[in-house]
Amino acid sequence: MATSSTDGTASPRFCGMAIWVVGGFAAVLAFILAFNVLNEMARADRANAAVETIALSNILLDDLARERSEAIYLTAAPAAGLADFTERMAATDATMASLGASPLFASGALTGRQRAIADRAVAAAGQLHALRAQVLSREAATIETAQEYTELTDIVIASMGDMFDALNGEPTAFSAEFAALARLQDRVSLESGIGYAGFALRGMDDPLNAVFDGAIARQRDERAAFLSVAGEARLAELDAVLALTGGPELARVRANLQQGAAPDPGLRPVWSDIMLARVSDLALERNRFARERLEALAAASHEPLRHAIVRAIAAFAALGLAFAAVRLAFMFTARRQRLLGSARAPAG
Repeated sequence: MATSSTDGTASPRFCGMAIWVVGGFAAVLAFILAFNVLNEMARADRANAAVETIALSNILLDDLARERSEAIYLTAAPAAGLADFTERMAATDATMASLGASPLFASGALTGRQRAIADRAVAAAGQLHALRAQVLSREAATIETAQEYTELTDIVIASMGDMFDALNGEPTAFSAEFAALARLQDRVSLESGIGYAGFALRGMDDPLNAVFDGAIARQRDERAAFLSVAGEARLAELDAVLALTGGPELARVRANLQQGAAPDPGLRPVWSDIMLARVSDLALERNRFARERLEALAAASHEPLRHAIVRAIAAFAALGLAFAAVRLAFMFTARRQRLLGSARAPAG
């Protein structure tokens, strides 16, 4: 098969084949690059959706803590009304509904490990309904109620950290750091709720006191766990937050609640001021920590997308130049052969 004419220029047939080859290669490359760009876009979308989902999950942690406080009060004071507890239930349900409708879950984009983590969180929600039924029937014991609510909260916390790792594509230090910080904040919320119950009931019986002491002890454990994974510098930041509300006044009210007798009612406003600030400060620290890590993940996911788009543009520009070069060669050859044919034709 001839690839060039007798004068050394490429034949039209060869140029035509070259155009088809370049075009076919361009089609294959276009498919590969488009798939890569779409894959990176989906990854970036999941990272952006994760920011909203984790924010809602943090709200859910706060809702569960408030619901647990009301549940503990109900189990410790069987004659108490149900209105506050049912109101907290409604708030928790609303947050869970918003979480289920969030882009990360509603889009169906979760696959593999991500879906398994989400399913585990949904299963925990099913356990919550059973626990609520026991509380509403007034058959639940105080210690068991506190423990079961706390276990459910820990499942949500672990799921949040695991989901971050799954979206990131590889294990990170975030899971352990976030879990320790979130559990510390939750145990402060637990201590706060039991303290309110102690004032309302004019004293804490042995079961309630046991949960109260356990919540304080777990705060020390989670602080140590945070140190082991986050390091001294991050612990110093956390301790600065805790020091804002962890002075002698907190120790005084704790001791008054733990004495077994009726606590001094004049200390209730002090307890309220301290614990509202303490719970809020730690929740803000937890939320800030999660937001910073997730925004970093979202930013990192946009970088491969930008690279994929730049590679696609560069590849198509190179192919366009190659196609134009072949096309020009074809046009030059055809024109040259027409001129040569005219020059060789016998005079009429």
